[in-house]
Amino acid sequence: MSPRLDALLHRLRLLFAPRRLHTLLPSRAWRLEATVSDMDEVPPHIGSRRAYLVATARRHKWLVFDCPCGTGHRIVLNLDRARRPVWTLRVSKRGVLTLHPSVDYRDDRLACHYVLMDGRVQWIERPELASSEVWHAMSDTEVRPTIGQGMPETDPLHAAASRRGARGLARVALLARHRRKALIRQIEATTGRTLLCYVSRGLIDRRDAYDLDRVVDEIEPGLPITLLLHTPGGDVDVAERVVDILRKASSPDLDDGSADLEVVIPDFSKSAGTLIALGASGIKMSDSSELGPIDPQFRHASGLPVSAAAVLRAYKTAEMAYANEPGNRALADAFAKFDPVLIAAMNQAMSRARTCAENLLKRHGGSYTAAPAALVDVNRFPSHGQMIDWRTAKEIGIPQVHYMDRRDLLWKRYRRLYHHLATAISTDVRVIESRRCTFIA
Repeated sequence: MSPRLDALLHRLRLLFAPRRLHTLLPSRAWRLEATVSDMDEVPPHIGSRRAYLVATARRHKWLVFDCPCGTGHRIVLNLDRARRPVWTLRVSKRGVLTLHPSVDYRDDRLACHYVLMDGRVQWIERPELASSEVWHAMSDTEVRPTIGQGMPETDPLHAAASRRGARGLARVALLARHRRKALIRQIEATTGRTLLCYVSRGLIDRRDAYDLDRVVDEIEPGLPITLLLHTPGGDVDVAERVVDILRKASSPDLDDGSADLEVVIPDFSKSAGTLIALGASGIKMSDSSELGPIDPQFRHASGLPVSAAAVLRAYKTAEMAYANEPGNRALADAFAKFDPVLIAAMNQAMSRARTCAENLLKRHGGSYTAAPAALVDVNRFPSHGQMIDWRTAKEIGIPQVHYMDRRDLLWKRYRRLYHHLATAISTDVRVIESRRCTFIA
């Protein structure tokens, strides 16, 4: 076969590949039937795989079509960015439709959840009887899927999508978000609690508290909250702010002490993350869970982090040695190398971390000084990343720790959700997610 003929056949195979054929056949692709100026002009029966666009010369208003489940109920989606929730519509030259985000319709009778992309409906949740709770279709307007994220590369769907390029990977990221969303709903139905997720590879900062506050705005106040937490640590003040945000969301009236905040540690929650856990009324841990010491860390001139407690211990040792031998020039030079301003700052940071931990534990009754003292003790925990498992946490006096068997079905779901979230930030810093919205940065 000649090279030119082989190239021609290759182009024909690409043109009529199954993934593109549905966009060329009018009977298979979802298309825009007509554009009208008023909702009254939309016919009572639109027909299969057809949609009407209600729009003016300046802006799109609504997209109207009959649900692909075939039960006859009508879907009306808002396209006007002045209102929420809002969907984004893209129409190809052939009139083929693509919608973002997904369509999630739920009522007392039906549950229809699907993605409309390149004229094809991809079901995320097939029509079935819904629970007695009425779920409303809403837009994941804060979802920012990143190309290539959302599923491990060993996932067959990821492998298949990779062969289709950037569009296929973007589709995988979107479907991965809906996979996590379905898992969050499953956990919430089991526990009867609102589930929020915070999974981070970087340090906790003010931006995290701001985004978490925005997520909390989307949940119903006064309901018990479970926080799935994974973080290496960060700012002590922000950790205290995060606890305050979540406690107020779970109980608007904090004076009655009824705030119901639970923290689940699927992997580790170190430093400031441990402080967040101390502020919860319950800490769920298993064999894979870790807390960590809360002694503040400072950046050394070499670029490496050093413990404030270790520096203060060295300072006291040098001070005592110099006091015993004031005439020793070597000891005098060693003592003079300590910056008094830095020593004062480290003392203040140590006191702040310990006081914060004590204030968080006071709410739970009993002794609230033993655990903070142990958590800043570098003699007991020499390394800032040292593991504190659930047994050690109970030994040092953290009363709200509860052990979950790793074979427990609920714990397996927490771990599965954590793995999905960790994969979603393979090239980013952190993800804050609930059933309704996602922030990835």
